[in-house]
Parts: sequence; structure tokens; C-alpha cells
Amino acid sequence: MTEIRAVLGHPAALLAWLPLLIGLQGVPHTGAFRTLFLLLGIGHTIWLARSLKRPLPGLHGGGERTAFWLLTAWLVLQSAVLAHEPLLSLRTLAGDWGKLLLMAALGWWLARVLPSTRWLVVALFCGAFLHVLTTLGLQPVSLATGNGIVYRRSLLADYALTSPFTTTAFVWLLADAAGRLWHGRGLFPWSATTSAVLALMALAAEALLQAKSGQVLTVVLIAVACLALLRHPRLGRPWSIGMAAATVIVVGLLVMMGGSRWFGLGQSFDKAWREPIPVQVVVTDNVPMAAGINHSLYMRAVRARVGIEGIAEHPWGLGFDPDVFSRYVKERFGIPQAISSSNSGLIDFTLASGVVGLCLLLILAASLMRCGWRAFVAGRPEGAALALLVLHHLGRYALDGTLGGSRLTGTALAIGALWALSVMEKREGL
Repeated sequence: MTEIRAVLGHPAALLAWLPLLIGLQGVPHTGAFRTLFLLLGIGHTIWLARSLKRPLPGLHGGGERTAFWLLTAWLVLQSAVLAHEPLLSLRTLAGDWGKLLLMAALGWWLARVLPSTRWLVVALFCGAFLHVLTTLGLQPVSLATGNGIVYRRSLLADYALTSPFTTTAFVWLLADAAGRLWHGRGLFPWSATTSAVLALMALAAEALLQAKSGQVLTVVLIAVACLALLRHPRLGRPWSIGMAAATVIVVGLLVMMGGSRWFGLGQSFDKAWREPIPVQVVVTDNVPMAAGINHSLYMRAVRARVGIEGIAEHPWGLGFDPDVFSRYVKERFGIPQAISSSNSGLIDFTLASGVVGLCLLLILAASLMRCGWRAFVAGRPEGAALALLVLHHLGRYALDGTLGGSRLTGTALAIGALWALSVMEKREGL
């Protein structure tokens, strides 16, 4: 019994369940495993809390909590009073938002009850890096069978699901590098060389996946991290030159690797916003394109246009529902079926929850990034991870319609943990 207590009490015990709880979110046919690991996580957290022999660390801040509860209150009020189908909206809100609350709370309490949080950060990173390994690991399997290099998928899923994880892994390593440069202390217990190798692996996986949103966000995150480091009192102009050079190199490499996916950018957007909307674009992906038009960019632009016009028509929102875009399109065009998303989670969220919901969501994101930045400047690399992670997923949510449901729950757990680490009073071993 003493040995079991010692094992469960060691922070490394998180590696038995937390990486898989994070990494399997959204992966098809893994629902039972996700539930199992969630129950293990809740049980482990409760056991750690009951075994705690010291008072919980104090907390500071509070603006983020206010923003979070204001957003939650608005979603409940809007679903109950303003939604077109209140019962459907409330039922969906209880399920989807309830999962986010549960996962964020699990991360929050884990950070507070663990005797040392270094292993918590490692376990969260491993959950995202799992998809880097499955993307790169697919290549030798494919080459061995004579199929050549495989793009836009991994051993677990396609690029739409995998890319958010690979970019998240890169975010963790970017925050680790920022901590080492600014404070001489990184997030992870391994060397800077190891982190650099892992970062190159994450970039290679992102290049193989060829996700436009992942490529854009990777460049933005590098630029933001470098700009933030220029605020350091001992870093000056050489870093600005290095930042510009690194960003240009990364842009060139990523665009070169997926260059064929960027052709016809201007023509595609111009056609999408100026010409009448073809109904088939909001019904299916199988729409023939004229020469010089980028299919993916055109479809995204038209669907974004439809969603924005829907927001202008319903500024208070239609009610919380993952399929709100489909519901709006069927009503507007009088068709029996439609695609489920505008390809932008942010547009879908605003169409569902109204302009007020969008403003509160952006305020929450801004307050979390501000909290992370303050914690980072005060000497905590975890703060950089919080700020960059929120920025990444806000950008991803704006560019992709694939982050709803279970795929967002793993992010909620990581943000909850990093939020707690950023506002807790410092203690030994943190």
C-alpha cells in the first residue's frame, strides 16, 4: 500500500493518463478510451487533493475569472431567452460547454494539488507531441510499402484534426525557448538542444500536413514570440534582425512545402465576395472550379461571407448549437441539407451566440493572454505558454471550423492548468 501511495503521489504518474487524455481528443473511435482516461484523471486528482499535507497556494488576479463567468452567464441567458430553439440550445450548451468546464477545472485543480508541476507541463506537452510522432511515424511505414511520402494525414487522423496538435506542440517549445532566453529557465527538464530538435520535428510534421491555417499560425506565433522578447532589457536590435530573418525563412520553407495550396489567392477571394453565392457551395465540397480559382480558398471565402451575412441578420445570435450554420443556411436558401460549418469556428460561434458573445469571448482571450504575459515577465515560463496557447487557438478558431466538440476539450484542460500556474503564489518545486 505504501508503494502504491508513493507511485500515485509522484507527479510523473500523470504520464500514465494525461498525454492520452489530451492526445486522443477528437480522434475517431476513441470515445471509450477518452472516458476511461478522464475518469482516471478525476480519480487521481481527487486522491492527490485528499493526500495534500499543505495548504493550497494562494491566488492573485481575477479579471480572467470575471470574464469567463460573464461569458458563461451570457451563453445561458442567450440560449434560454433569445435563441430560436431554447430547449435545443440549452441542452447543447450543457453538453459542450459543460465538457469545457469539466476539463478546465481538472487542469486547474491538478496544477494546484501537485507537489511539483514540472511533470504536469511535460505530460501536457506529450499529449500534443503524440501527433507529431504519428505524423512523422507514418512516413517510414509508407516508404517501406513503396507508397512514398504521405502528406496531409498521420497514423491517427487527417490533417484537419492533427495540425492543431502539432502547432500546439510547437507552442510549448516556443514558450520553453522564450523562458530560457529571458529567465535562463525553460519549461522542460531537458536541454535546450533537445527542445530545438523537438521543435524541428514539429515544424517538419506541420510541413507534411500542409494545413494552411497551421502554416500561417506557426509564422505568426514565431513573430509574436520574437517581438515579445524584444521587450527584454538586455536584448536589442540584433534580435529584431534575427526575428525578421527567422520569420522570412520559416515563411519561405512552409509556403514552399505547400506552395500548390496557395495559388489563386486574390482571384478566389474576389470571386467569392463579388459574385452571387452558388447554393451548392453551402451544400457540398464537390463543386467544380473555373481555371485559376483555388477550390479550398474560394469555398472558405464564400462560406465566411454567408456566415457574416447571417450575423448581420441575427446580431443577437440563433442559439448555442454546433450546427447553427447548417440551420441558418437551410432556412435562408430553403434547402433540405447543408454543410455544418462556415469553416470558421469564430463565425459559427458568433452566429450562435451573437455579437455580445463574440465580444465576451475576445475579452476572455485577451485577459488570459495578458495574465500569461504578466506571469512570464515575473519569471514564469508557464505564462508564455498560456499566452501563446490562447493566441494559437483563437487564431485557429477563426481560421478553422474544426475545433468544436471534443477537440477543444483538451485545450481547455491545458489552458486551465496554465492559468492556475500563472496566478498561483510561487512555491518550491513549481
